[in-house]
Amino acid sequence: MSSDEVDSDSDVEMKKEEQEEEEQDDDSGTMDIEDLDEQIEAARKQLAADPYDISSHVKLCALLRKNGDLDELTEARNAWNDVSPLPAAEWIRWIKDQQSIDDTLEAMTAIFEKSFQDFQYADVWLEYVQWACGHGPDFAKKVFEQAVEAIGLRFDKGAFMWEAYLDFLTIVFEAASDENRDKEFKILCTLYKRALSVPNWNVSQLHERWIEFADKYDVDEATKKEVDQEHKKAVKKLGEFKAWEKKLEESEFSIDVFSQYLEFEKDKGDISRIKSFFERIVEKHPDCENLWYNYGQWVEETLKRAADIRWVYERAVRNCYYSCGLWQKTLLAIENANGATEEIDRLWLKAKECISSPDDGRALYTTYVYLLRRRSDCNQDYALAGEIYAEGQKVLQEAWGHNWDPQFTFRKNYAWFAFTRLKDYKLGHRVWEDILASGGGRFADKWLAAIRDERQFGNDLTTARKMFYRALNSVSDHPHQIFEAIIQFEREEGTLEQLQAALDKVNTQVLQRASRPQKKEREENKTQKHNSNRPNTDQRNNRSAGHSEKRKSSSDSSHEHSPSTKRLRAEPPIETKAVLSVSPVVKDNDGFVVPGLPIRTSPSPSPTPPVHSGAGPSSDGKKWVIFVSNLDFKCPESAIEEALNPGVVKIDLRYRGMSKLNMGYGSVEMDTREHYEAALKKDRVLINGRPLYVNEHHKKDDDEKLTSSSFKYSTSLERKKLFVKNVHFDATDARLKEVFSQFGKVVDARIVVQKSGKAKGIAYVDMETEEAASKAIQAKELVLLDRQLEVFLSNPPKKSSMCSDMTSLTRKGHSSMIQLVPRATRVGNAKDAKKPAPTNGASKPMNNDQFRQLFNKCPIRLSDLKSDRRLSRFVGLMTPPLPDAMIPTKTTPTAASTTEAIKKPGNDSVDKDESHLLAPFEYIRRMPGKQVRSRLAMAFNDWLHIPQDKLKIIMEVVEMLHNSSLLIDDIEDSSVLRRGLPVTHSIYGVPRTINSANYIYFVALQKCMTLGFDATAVFTEQLLELHRGQGKEIFWRDTICCPTIEQYEEMVLQKTGGLFFLAVRLMLLFTGNEHNAKDFTSLFTNMALFFQIRDDYMNLCSPAMHAAKTFAEDLTEGKFSYPIIQAIHFKKGLNDDDDEVINILRQRTNDPELKAYCIKILQERGALEATSARLCELVRWINADLKKLGGNEKIGQVMAQLEKEISQ
Repeated sequence: MSSDEVDSDSDVEMKKEEQEEEEQDDDSGTMDIEDLDEQIEAARKQLAADPYDISSHVKLCALLRKNGDLDELTEARNAWNDVSPLPAAEWIRWIKDQQSIDDTLEAMTAIFEKSFQDFQYADVWLEYVQWACGHGPDFAKKVFEQAVEAIGLRFDKGAFMWEAYLDFLTIVFEAASDENRDKEFKILCTLYKRALSVPNWNVSQLHERWIEFADKYDVDEATKKEVDQEHKKAVKKLGEFKAWEKKLEESEFSIDVFSQYLEFEKDKGDISRIKSFFERIVEKHPDCENLWYNYGQWVEETLKRAADIRWVYERAVRNCYYSCGLWQKTLLAIENANGATEEIDRLWLKAKECISSPDDGRALYTTYVYLLRRRSDCNQDYALAGEIYAEGQKVLQEAWGHNWDPQFTFRKNYAWFAFTRLKDYKLGHRVWEDILASGGGRFADKWLAAIRDERQFGNDLTTARKMFYRALNSVSDHPHQIFEAIIQFEREEGTLEQLQAALDKVNTQVLQRASRPQKKEREENKTQKHNSNRPNTDQRNNRSAGHSEKRKSSSDSSHEHSPSTKRLRAEPPIETKAVLSVSPVVKDNDGFVVPGLPIRTSPSPSPTPPVHSGAGPSSDGKKWVIFVSNLDFKCPESAIEEALNPGVVKIDLRYRGMSKLNMGYGSVEMDTREHYEAALKKDRVLINGRPLYVNEHHKKDDDEKLTSSSFKYSTSLERKKLFVKNVHFDATDARLKEVFSQFGKVVDARIVVQKSGKAKGIAYVDMETEEAASKAIQAKELVLLDRQLEVFLSNPPKKSSMCSDMTSLTRKGHSSMIQLVPRATRVGNAKDAKKPAPTNGASKPMNNDQFRQLFNKCPIRLSDLKSDRRLSRFVGLMTPPLPDAMIPTKTTPTAASTTEAIKKPGNDSVDKDESHLLAPFEYIRRMPGKQVRSRLAMAFNDWLHIPQDKLKIIMEVVEMLHNSSLLIDDIEDSSVLRRGLPVTHSIYGVPRTINSANYIYFVALQKCMTLGFDATAVFTEQLLELHRGQGKEIFWRDTICCPTIEQYEEMVLQKTGGLFFLAVRLMLLFTGNEHNAKDFTSLFTNMALFFQIRDDYMNLCSPAMHAAKTFAEDLTEGKFSYPIIQAIHFKKGLNDDDDEVINILRQRTNDPELKAYCIKILQERGALEATSARLCELVRWINADLKKLGGNEKIGQVMAQLEKEISQ
């Protein structure tokens, strides 16, 4: 490695900056001095506003240097160095400027030592030793020794320092007088020995230099042997170090490889080398907090010198000033090194500015308080420590509200400090009262601790007795502890009357608590009531034979008398015989349900021919259809066409409602029989690494027996087929075939893969002869990609008889299917279908499709379940029988309050337990809001004209889901405010809030079920989409994984668009208007994107949003919003992955200054402008969609209001 290859980064940077300065001087040589002064003044104003703006420091120093104001330049550099380490190039410029101002030994030594408080820059050390050579050999030797200790052991730059030292001592030796010549000669030989014992990139050239020196000056053989032995030791180590250096360079000097390299150095055990390597790492990665922690910990455990520990931690906080943990270490290290109290107090003022969370604040204040306590032990004056305790409570409480000390640890310690050190009983009592009043009063241990301190430090026992009686009525977790404690207290301190009064109070409390309705009792009462209404076994058996006819009769009667089943307009009868016929659910070999071809239904007064759908031609002899499955949900149709061509005519994939994602299966129509058969042979062809399953598309006619496609491979013993285990996941069919070809001809080799395309680690190999297969089995070692293969004859185990039973609609053990089909609706197999119907009057079981059509024809209301529980069996998958208390009344609740909507039938007041359950939900429901979703639903009804009772239920369902999702969102995002008020879980607690939100989800489902089966299906589908989108956003946030714009918008359509799509899709179920045939997809998509991107933009830029929530809350949450994604991808476009924005997101900061700085970065990168342009584009598209759909004034008003808020 040449010296050019290891030039320091600072040298390169300095050369570039000097070149730029020369070019600027050439371009602006006639620059007006007044203009330069204006720029200097502007830079100073910027620094006055933000002292941590490094770019302004750089600019100011460059301007002052150009202006020639060296005194002001020194002052500016000192100000810069106070807030941040300087780069090596700036230090070298400062040193050169200092030489022109004051070149005395004291001044120059001071500036060199000051630079080493930042980092052990190799270039600055070279400047130091070169300058020291002009101040006498003794002083220069001293500086050189310091330099080789700091730099000489480094593999990358140590050689430079050894060469410079050797050059210097060679000159001293040659210039020495005769009496000193032998002494200098020995010193020089010793230095060669030391230099050649250190492995570095230039050790071979140093050895050549030693040989020339030894020959020139006749070095004795003993000295030569010693030096050569040290050199050989270094050469042996050289290979390991070169390997690590290469690995480090290939990783672009990543922190991970540096850490591995460090462990290698630690294993060697050379303390000097480990310290030197730590310095090399922190110079390369100065902002790595964990690295400084490790460095400090190593110094504490190994060097154990207070001065060294202090030196490390003081430098750590200069680079990681945001780390409260490092500030704690620094304050303690200075105290341990007997540092000046003024220095500690000065650093404390800086340390408390970095507090970004209540945990950090409590820890930092606690550290400083007890530091002051130790300082005050000599004079017993703890007033200053008490002031800091009070300041900590005030500052943290103002910043984080009642969540600042959730475990009350800080305040408990404060109370104890007030009692024991400050001797201030009133203060200690006041702190305990604050604890008990802010949530601690529910816990027995808090009361017992407060009373213990009261008894120990109080003036009388009256206050303690009062606190005991207050605790009796307040404690909810372990009341028996209070019962026992108050009785023991009166035994120890009270009179007989007081003891008796305490016993009476305790007994009263015990009786009151025991009389409260317990969950167990309520459950037992419900079970007894349910069992009393349930018929006995004989009655059930007697009724089972005819239950189908009774259900049919009941449903028909319900249909005839239900006013909700009236049609808006008369429709001709539709022929549905083929659809309603009993047909088993057809599946392919891999467990996928084979969808039938679309069946065209048309009004017809007379029977129509049966509709054909299946593999092979239809009645016109032209259609050949195959069934494809195991598709990636994002797989485009073009990829399927490319895989199955030639002959693809039409591809029909099944999609998830209005989602862009397909359901993983569909049908493909081929043009000819030849192409159809060729496509079937392409079963398991890979599409983007995932196997495509290709099967025949079976017919579903009533009179035709089910013909499932047979498994293409034998399931019995085959003596020519080998079963291979322990196959490497990276192995290929070709490599496998190559391995087994040594035993004979290989007919086929195939690696078994999962549905995702990932290998299972097993394979099958077909040999041409049994002899070849036998040889492969008897082979001792078969290795493929460093794995030894296990080879057996293929003999799959027999499946149980249950697997072949067609009465089960799911395959046993199939991981992706769950048996949820009710027994009453299961379809029998082909043999059972031909058996005569039973003579006991029971009707023939129906499958889910038949039931769904009958259900749509005759909708069942959940209110009917109360009068006839047998109907709940008819509902099948929709709902189990409901307990009486949960069955809604026949009249849909009309009150706006959710509490009123779920009252028990026949009860005028809400149950007390129910009100407690709903309290969190009622809290967020009462918050002021724009009611945008309700207004949009009303606006869409101007088009759809659905009945008002249906619209009311839909609006209630959507509002319930919206508010419930907000409860969960606030917990997941650790929010502080919602609509300008404290978030719900900060008042009611996380468990209670989650339970209330989940409860409302099911209440909303219960209300939606009154709208019919199709409404329930829409509800389920959109709620699943909402949680899929929410899951993506949480995953990106928690793993610091930035999505693309396309991925983000897809997530928005699932999450934000979920409830909006739900509302309109439910409305479309009940409209008879011609708009039902129109496509609202484009409008839905654009509005969902507009709402979410607008929210992201407002979160960063809107003062009103900041007041309603907190300033730039998305940055605190670490959320990848639209502007942030734009900014991050802008930086990636510059091939720079170390992004400031990502690093800020990772901190999840509460610091408003850091947030403002991040917003400034977004603005500089054009992310906010791009977001605003995207919003304008979406507004244009929404207006165009509205115009295309005939216009809607109410939607226009909502959009105008939202646009106005953006402009404000």
